[in-house]
Amino acid sequence: MMAMLGTVCLLAVATAVIGEKTIFRCPPADQLLPCTCIDTLHPAEVRCEAVDGLDVIQKSLSNKWSIPIPRLNLSNSNLPALTPGSFVNISVERLIINGSNLRFVSDNAFVGALNLQYIALTDDKLHEVPTEAIKKVPRVRTLSLAGNLLSKLD
Repeated sequence: MMAMLGTVCLLAVATAVIGEKTIFRCPPADQLLPCTCIDTLHPAEVRCEAVDGLDVIQKSLSNKWSIPIPRLNLSNSNLPALTPGSFVNISVERLIINGSNLRFVSDNAFVGALNLQYIALTDDKLHEVPTEAIKKVPRVRTLSLAGNLLSKLD
């Protein structure tokens, strides 16, 4: 009887640990500047606005979390190009780049972005769909290019 009770308790603990999902938590604000983090939203969001270049974002966000950022919002910034490895060491599930003067997306811009599922490159200056870049992120299920200057679909 005691052995059976011990087994049941062990199974209950194992189920609780396996089923437990890690929750994204924002670090102290001074560790993210010039970005901000809001974990009261669902999903939580890291927001970088009016930033001049991806290198600033890389320095601010690189290797900060052990789990992916649920939503990364880069808005109203100066990001004319997503160069190869733009998101190396920044694990993100949903990427939103909006109104940031984006004109070019390298074929290797998202290499290493293994958790990326949603990409919105909106209200920018793209002239073509970044097909090759998207092909390299197999988990992406949604791509929004609304508000761009698309003249070519491949």
